[in-house]
Amino acid sequence: MDLSADFPHKYFLNLDRRTDRRARCEELFAELGWNVQRQPAVDAQTLTSPRGFDSAGRYAHSVSTRLILRRAALAGAEAVLILEDDVVFHPALAERLAEMELPADWGIFYLGCQQCERPEVIAPGLVRVRAPLDTHAWLVRREYFLEVRRAMRGNYWPANGGTIPNADILLAELTRRVPAYAAFPNLAWQEEDESDLAGGAYANYEPDGRQKHNRGCLPGLLAEALGGVAHAPTAAAAKRTRGWFWPAELPQAPAAPVIPEPPLRTLSDGDRVAFLFLTRAAHLHSGVWEEYWRGQEDRVSLYGHAKDREWSGCDWLRRAQIAEQVETEWGGLSLARAQLALLRAALTDERNRFFVFVSETCVPVRPLRDLLRLLTIDGRSRIPWATYEEAEEFHPQKAARAPLEGRIPPGYWVFHPQWMLLNREAAALLVANAALLDCFAGTHAPDEAAFGTILHAAGYPLDRKVALQSATWMRWPAMESSHPDTITCADPETIGEILGSGFYFARKFAPGSGVEHYGLHVAS
Repeated sequence: MDLSADFPHKYFLNLDRRTDRRARCEELFAELGWNVQRQPAVDAQTLTSPRGFDSAGRYAHSVSTRLILRRAALAGAEAVLILEDDVVFHPALAERLAEMELPADWGIFYLGCQQCERPEVIAPGLVRVRAPLDTHAWLVRREYFLEVRRAMRGNYWPANGGTIPNADILLAELTRRVPAYAAFPNLAWQEEDESDLAGGAYANYEPDGRQKHNRGCLPGLLAEALGGVAHAPTAAAAKRTRGWFWPAELPQAPAAPVIPEPPLRTLSDGDRVAFLFLTRAAHLHSGVWEEYWRGQEDRVSLYGHAKDREWSGCDWLRRAQIAEQVETEWGGLSLARAQLALLRAALTDERNRFFVFVSETCVPVRPLRDLLRLLTIDGRSRIPWATYEEAEEFHPQKAARAPLEGRIPPGYWVFHPQWMLLNREAAALLVANAALLDCFAGTHAPDEAAFGTILHAAGYPLDRKVALQSATWMRWPAMESSHPDTITCADPETIGEILGSGFYFARKFAPGSGVEHYGLHVAS
């Protein structure tokens, strides 16, 4: 879809007294290369009656929209793009629309809106809407001009003796009969500004285009819209949401079936913990790990992904190498792809219930029995995750990795260490959403955000099913750094710090650091 070529008839609503907004819009449209005609909006201050509407402002908005549709019809337009003067566009608007094709039956298309009932995903980035709100950027096809004008007069609104609501609710009611679609995530939204209709500074959207209100229908929708799958219980609950503005006499859609959130399964007899070794070559502390699981080999599974598999000897890590291999480089998406390959291989064995990512500098610092005991009691994943808002406040350099022009709005991003412990439920959901990894291409260190963000996008309840804990200790330099300290000498102070921390693993220990001499990994 090309808005410039395919839809030459474009109009924007603007009050004569809002010259500030007019100047902003004209500059914006010029940058996009669009020819957009101004429609002087009817000023509510000049009206003597709201004509049955909630307010004079809402009546004025309805009349102004109808005037655009009349102009478009007289001009012989096959379709019309209607914009409001507080519209904001996604930085990659043209690229996203170029990937999209409207269905043959489309009647209305929102470049962005609030979803108040869960829409149906039709194609990546495109949904069939059920209860959309807001009219800052929408297309109407010629066949429906007259119906939209009638709807904007309140002709189709249920005769319940009440007043006629605002235009976007009238349009939402019309979408129950007219095929209506929308971009998701939003490709257009409102700028926060002094609103003549609402009064005061106002916007229904976050700066990245996410809607501020009525989010109950959204969990898991982003993953679906990007070609993935949603966490089933969350999506089922979201589908039961009903638009707040529907009057009682309008029939409800059939309720979605209830899918209960399954209780987290803990480690049982016969279950295993899978250790996923992401290394450059051989492990630097191979003997420590052999001592760690000695006598309990039936409780662990080993999987390896080494960048270089050519090292002397045939040790346990050589035997554990998975068939799938990704050419990895530091700071790139390839590391997350390699981690996903390890998960994919480990999930083929049903005995594997938990999955621990470890590196060649990582060593266990508590006996295996301690980890097994934890997992028999508590089945949550262990990821010390932080929201985008938290990262903005405490780690702005991390928040800056989430680009506004990306496919995933920054507010969905979740940040976390690469070295995490996952339960089987979370691991399986990540593998099912492997396609979403492409959304992180070109970002720095996506392995420190991709998995948590994908779980969030899929509607996985991070707050209830993920413990805000790390299983792996690291020491970070006092100054901001991309790398934790390398421990070249495991002195008593360092060991004491680790023992008091409660972690199960620790990194980055250099060869010859002497960490093995303390025997932290073996039962006393």
